[in-house]
Amino acid sequence: MLAPVIAFRFGPRMLQPDRWVCRSSAGVHGMGHRVFYWAVRYIPLASTTSIYFLAPLVVTALSPLVLKERVDLRRWIAVVIGFLG
Repeated sequence: MLAPVIAFRFGPRMLQPDRWVCRSSAGVHGMGHRVFYWAVRYIPLASTTSIYFLAPLVVTALSPLVLKERVDLRRWIAVVIGFLG
């Protein structure tokens, strides 16, 4: 629905897919998916929410392998601290 607005405002080149499209669509799919609500039925809410909040850490940790992106030392430290928490 926003494609015509984006093309008009920023040019049609902005609509070309790139790596960020894969990552953002995976993030949106993972955050809004019904699996979260299904999981609440079977495991405690605190555990479900903790697993849900791990998604950005997992995406960051897997991005060098899957998307061939560079992750700097500061982000790796944040991922390790997040997993330790």
